[in-house]
Amino acid sequence: MNVSAQLEVLKRQKQNLIQKIPVIKHFFVDLQFPQSGEKVSFLPIRCFRDFILHEQYSHENSNNFKIFNSSGSTGNKPSQHIFSHKALIDYEQNTCEGFLSFLERNNLNKNTPIVSLVPSVKDWPNSSLSAMISMFERKGLNILWCDLEESLENIVKCLKDIQTHSACVIFGTSFHHFMLAHLSNSELKERMQVEFSRLKLSIIDTGGTKGRTQAFTLEEGLAILKSFYKTETLDIFSEYGMCELGSQAWSSQKIHDGSFQCNETLQPFAVSIEQKSILPLNETGFLAFIDSVNYESYGAIITEDIGYCFAHNAFKLIGRGPDSTLKGCSLNLRAIYNFEKKSHKLLIENNNFKNKQFVLHEIISQLTMCEWNSTVINDLEQTLASIEKGIPTDKNYKNKDILIISAANTPIAWVYPYLIAAESGAKSIVIKVPSLRLDDYYSGVVLKYTYDLIRLIANLYAQVYTYIDQGKSIAHTFNEYDFVLTFGSEETLTTISKQIDPYKTSFIGKGDIKNSLVVNTVLHAPNLIAQNCSVWNGRGCLTPVALFLNSETTCFEKWVKLFAFDFENTFIERAKLGEPEFIRQFCHSHNLLYVSSQIRNIGIDIQKVIHRGKRTCVIDLSSYTEDELNSFHPDFSFGGCGFIYIFNEKLKSRFTELKSLNIFPEIQNFSF
Repeated sequence: MNVSAQLEVLKRQKQNLIQKIPVIKHFFVDLQFPQSGEKVSFLPIRCFRDFILHEQYSHENSNNFKIFNSSGSTGNKPSQHIFSHKALIDYEQNTCEGFLSFLERNNLNKNTPIVSLVPSVKDWPNSSLSAMISMFERKGLNILWCDLEESLENIVKCLKDIQTHSACVIFGTSFHHFMLAHLSNSELKERMQVEFSRLKLSIIDTGGTKGRTQAFTLEEGLAILKSFYKTETLDIFSEYGMCELGSQAWSSQKIHDGSFQCNETLQPFAVSIEQKSILPLNETGFLAFIDSVNYESYGAIITEDIGYCFAHNAFKLIGRGPDSTLKGCSLNLRAIYNFEKKSHKLLIENNNFKNKQFVLHEIISQLTMCEWNSTVINDLEQTLASIEKGIPTDKNYKNKDILIISAANTPIAWVYPYLIAAESGAKSIVIKVPSLRLDDYYSGVVLKYTYDLIRLIANLYAQVYTYIDQGKSIAHTFNEYDFVLTFGSEETLTTISKQIDPYKTSFIGKGDIKNSLVVNTVLHAPNLIAQNCSVWNGRGCLTPVALFLNSETTCFEKWVKLFAFDFENTFIERAKLGEPEFIRQFCHSHNLLYVSSQIRNIGIDIQKVIHRGKRTCVIDLSSYTEDELNSFHPDFSFGGCGFIYIFNEKLKSRFTELKSLNIFPEIQNFSF
């Protein structure tokens, strides 16, 4: 389809969607093409989550359509993409043609066996990924479905079934590939590798771990795959696709380097949300696409991914936006987590302090020598201040082996439970610090600070064997511990709890908390609240995502302006201590784009309620009543990291998902 014809289709789609869903008119974003000056209306990708983007679909005639669902981030509503039977035929034809073109570019014969680690549509009925592989099978490609859920032995059986072939493609999500690479059954692993060694292997990785295992950098992932799929000739490809797009893109290189070649029906762009424009080639921005296969939904989409474009429908993916939602494949796998049991534990050497009394200032003074900056040390002082009042003990932890899987966003989540366990006479404590968002600058910083802090605090307890687990997999032989305490998403807690025998090990899960503060604008100074909301760069476990204001007056305008000013300055000061420009360039842009649309939808002037700084964003709705905000449904997963909502306290009861916990809890209040 030529450009002018595609633009006409988009205009028609926009008109039809607005006619069916009037409120969606506020969500379209007009982006200007610099060459022609023409504007094209794009939709943020989250619209596929919050609206039914199909012109003819209704619940009454749903049997005439196929619905694909995204995996959805934990606790979030999944996106959906709806196709009529006719559109599904076009979708299948384009998908197969794109894949065959990819095979041809890489000299892969279409008769080459393809072992799918991705479950079939019988197990994943609403997955576009499973449907795609079924489409390949109907096209005549040699698909072997490898049911890992039934038995891990099935991978060996599939490989033996293709003994007459000298080449093979193995297609799976990142989780599937890493699951095999970290097998604990060395005999099974060796048998797999014997089969791999005789083949010319091509690995296709579709991405996706979503809290099920550690995230890996591209280089780390490639190293793991090369180490596991041992063969002299190994190609490693990636597929770029999502529920919201009807077309796909495939690796441009035989060893994937982040660059992709789009199917002919998919046109990539890098866009500036702030400038509302399409960027020239090789300039970095949010990735957007015009997909001609989306002719029944909407074809122009802005994603949360960041990258830049080349000529000839190619682009390079750099990563996710700094505050984008967690993306990946929800795996629905049950009791098959047979990971590598070795846990890469490093024993902390004790200096055997004579004075074991916890003295905060001793820890603080030593951290200055560990290259901790003054801001982070101040955060630590505030967070740990209550410890000097004394540490409670619990006889249940005496002589016990304890595993603590800490939070990835702050270096101190493990401290309170560690101190309670150590004071209670625990035999050993293993501390694992995940880093689930490696496209996030702060994950590396948090990791360093955490290791420093563990080494210093562990020195206070010479009688306790303290280990740092630096392994990449979150999987362990969990049942060798008496207690397993895990901080994480509900997805992570569920995954780990399934691996634990409750008769051998006690599992304690600490899930995600969305916190808020009730603020008296007479008693609480704006700068103090701003500082509290920026502790740990706004990433602490109890960082408020919303403020609820109260006072004798109902006019909060002056207080909010001062707060927004102080909030911005506090983050800017922190940014001077090494925060990359990348974060300031892209933070909050995609979230603000969507929230602005929501606010316009309820008839509020965004200029009056949004305080946008270089590093922060304050959404001030404190002057609006519950009736005025009745159809406004904030997504609090946007919150933290410098993004905060402000409401009148009278609305607090409406947001039942928000807690009101002390940002700096006392250790006596911590329940192990």
